[in-house]
Amino acid sequence: MKQGSATGPCPPSTASGPGKKSTLDWMIGAFASFFSESSYSEGYARAEGLLQSVDPRFKLVGMLALLVCVIFVTRVEWVLAVIAVTLLLAVASSVRLGYYLKRVWLFVPLFTLVIAAPAMFSFVVPGKPLLVL
Repeated sequence: MKQGSATGPCPPSTASGPGKKSTLDWMIGAFASFFSESSYSEGYARAEGLLQSVDPRFKLVGMLALLVCVIFVTRVEWVLAVIAVTLLLAVASSVRLGYYLKRVWLFVPLFTLVIAAPAMFSFVVPGKPLLVL
């Protein structure tokens, strides 16, 4: 090592290639995105619509009732009916359909996969395996 080649302390987060952001830049961008989305959602909360005018306690009870109904549903038609009701409520509440689909229906399949994944393994749920790897 050459004498005097040290340039000072190593920066805590450095970019590791061309066009890569440092960790600090990424974190600042994530916070900015979060606050931007929060303020955008606040605009929907203040808009004129069906669910914006309902008491929050009633919305909570209604959401829990809807959740209980979905838990006990065994037919696909009823699940599709619940999806249709949520779409109608979103439209009646002045929520843009694209925004609703992006925020809700991209998350739902991923969440369902995480919840259903343990049931795919025989050590969690007893029974005859459908496919053995």
